[in-house]
Amino acid sequence: MSSIKSKNSYYRNFLITVFSAMLLVSFSTSTAAKEPLNIQSVTFTKDKEAVNYKVRAECKLLEKTEKYLVYFGKKNFSSVTTEKKAVAGAYNISAKIIGTIGGPGGAMSGRKGATIKGTVKKNGKLVGSFEAFRSSGGGFGFGYRGTCSLLGRSVKRLGRDITEWAVKPTLNAKIGELK
Repeated sequence: MSSIKSKNSYYRNFLITVFSAMLLVSFSTSTAAKEPLNIQSVTFTKDKEAVNYKVRAECKLLEKTEKYLVYFGKKNFSSVTTEKKAVAGAYNISAKIIGTIGGPGGAMSGRKGATIKGTVKKNGKLVGSFEAFRSSGGGFGFGYRGTCSLLGRSVKRLGRDITEWAVKPTLNAKIGELK
């Protein structure tokens, strides 16, 4: 009887060890890319009607988008820079805010959202392209949220979505609520 118990405990310990090792490997390989990331540019589309002039002037979406790409990029890449010229050996992201939805009135006037299109290049070669959209309509129960605040929440989530995707970029990817 004791030999059966010792075999069972041996197999149990063996399985626990193997399972633990598998978990450790999966966490260590999925937490960060070994490559650096460069946020090369974040711009608005030239189409003045796609992004309201008041939103362009007041909401600081370009600055917020870059800030969140850098913030979430640090969680997914070895380092993050914001050089206008391409950085050799890095994934170089160029992003363009091509549209926003929602008018003035904050949460009281409905959902707000932003669409960003962009590319990822490495060593001059296109390795990924994307279109991403996120919206936000929250605010009730958490205090009043204005239009710029809601759009800021959208670009924050987009920063996370884009940098997570950029670890293994693909062509013509649909990100965020476009999946």
